[in-house]
Amino acid sequence: MTTTIGIAGAGNMGTAIARSLQKAGVPVLLLAPTSGISARHEGFEIVADAEALAKGSDVVISALRTGAETAALLPQLLAGAAGKDNFIHIDQGNGAPEVARDCAKSWAERGQLFADAPMLGPPESLDSGRARLLVGASDDSLARLKELNLPYYKDLVHAGGPGQGHMLRQLLNFMGYGLVALSAGTIATASAVGITPTVLRDGAFGMGLDSGTFQTLLASAIDKTIPHRPLSLDYISGEYQKMQDAFPSVEGADLMAATFRDFYALAAGDQGDRIMATALPSRLEELNSDSASA
Repeated sequence: MTTTIGIAGAGNMGTAIARSLQKAGVPVLLLAPTSGISARHEGFEIVADAEALAKGSDVVISALRTGAETAALLPQLLAGAAGKDNFIHIDQGNGAPEVARDCAKSWAERGQLFADAPMLGPPESLDSGRARLLVGASDDSLARLKELNLPYYKDLVHAGGPGQGHMLRQLLNFMGYGLVALSAGTIATASAVGITPTVLRDGAFGMGLDSGTFQTLLASAIDKTIPHRPLSLDYISGEYQKMQDAFPSVEGADLMAATFRDFYALAAGDQGDRIMATALPSRLEELNSDSASA
């Protein structure tokens, strides 16, 4: 029997998931508000509400911006999937651990399955199957997820029970943004004491301090024509808030907060609410200008 997959969320990530499934020959239903339908949604069967999405699907993937949005859709999804065998709801959006645990409990009470499986990798990585899933799920839900053999990811990490996939993603996000903040601060400080980005790059290259994040920031400091995908400061702020909520008693939380305060200070400037995917701050933009005029 052909498995139909419903996608709740028609933004960049949801549409990328739908395209990947469609390319693999999987029937797709897409939940999209009529007012938000655009050219990128052409070629998909659109449904108007979450109950209809679950009713017409064997699997539902939520790819929403927040856990609150996922929680708001849950009652309709439960109603639409009533009585279905082997049904699974996979939350791949920007979810919250506590919402995932509530969802898993609600589905389990009906004898159905749930997994939180946020992805590492930008939407374009789905086209070549390079994304990684960070999965929080029971053994049964994990087995069902693997059985689907979704075409857009290369591997998965089972983080534990429901909610742990989102928890792991928050930790990895912190690590990534922290590396950005520390790398940007190092480059800006080096400039202030007369060390050029090229010299800094050569000094760190191949040693324990080196990283892909550090090298990407250095490359953009040396050559300002390197393109970057924009990322919203609001999004990063939201991720930080999730981490503060999830880890209120973690020893060293003050250090985490200080790292992010430095990050926001570096990012403040003429670019307003938009910065580069590498979180390239205005101070590095100024460094580029100084290098070009030297």
